[in-house]
Amino acid sequence: MILSMTGYGTAEIEDADLSVSTEVRAVNNRYLKTSFRMPEFLASLEPEMDRVVRDCVTRGALTVTVRAKRLGAAARPPMAVDVLESYVTELRAVASRLGLKDDLDLSRLLELPGVFDEDGLQGHLDDIRDRVVGSVRSALADFAKMRAQEGKTLEEDLRKHAAIIREHLDHIDTLAPTVVAEYRDRLKARVELLLKESGTQIGEENLLTEVSLFAERSDISEEVSRMKSHLGQFDEFLDSREPTGRKLEFLAQEMLRESNTIGSKSGHPEISRRVVEIKAAIDRIKEQVQNAE
Repeated sequence: MILSMTGYGTAEIEDADLSVSTEVRAVNNRYLKTSFRMPEFLASLEPEMDRVVRDCVTRGALTVTVRAKRLGAAARPPMAVDVLESYVTELRAVASRLGLKDDLDLSRLLELPGVFDEDGLQGHLDDIRDRVVGSVRSALADFAKMRAQEGKTLEEDLRKHAAIIREHLDHIDTLAPTVVAEYRDRLKARVELLLKESGTQIGEENLLTEVSLFAERSDISEEVSRMKSHLGQFDEFLDSREPTGRKLEFLAQEMLRESNTIGSKSGHPEISRRVVEIKAAIDRIKEQVQNAE
């Protein structure tokens, strides 16, 4: 089963004191790369979120965006009363020293730095941890559905091109034994024509030696056998439930190497034509497996 590396997933959670929305976006990447965007007061949860992501995904560049907002009374950071008292004491002392009127206004005092403990929200993380991380898990589950859908389409395309390769390879396997025989007949006819014109003779052994050398140079049986083995492994990897994107990339590269060798060793026009078709299918596979986890 193939999973796509690209995808998108969302999740939203809202209750009396918290609203959380999470988005997961992913694009192709050779390895797993994660990045998180979230409010500062959730920063300490990033390692846990990262572990959750890595439990679900093995390849791709993922961006996880978490938007969290405290609601109701929970949205107000706790007041630092000791800081407020310190402000009042110091301001009254300064007013007395300078002979100023003591007209402290509470609303203005509340605007002074440090009166509200913004960092105090950090202390309430235990109350919301499960919900925030749960939102990430839900977004990843939604993301997984999209990856599976795209992976199914990807797998169908990969199997189609593997079938094209197999079809042309079977024809090549059938044609290969006839290549030497055709070469022998052409060589014999050409030699006989030349000998007839020159009035000389050549031994059958010399002809057989030349044909044997050609047969050795043009033998593609090993390459065809390896290609068939690679195609068998390719099917196994497509059926596997483990991430196999990198293995499929490697196999595609190996199949391309074998097809190049077949093309270079065999000068048969029909085999050459089918090698071109095989290489075109392999190139398509190489493009597609870049998106497979």
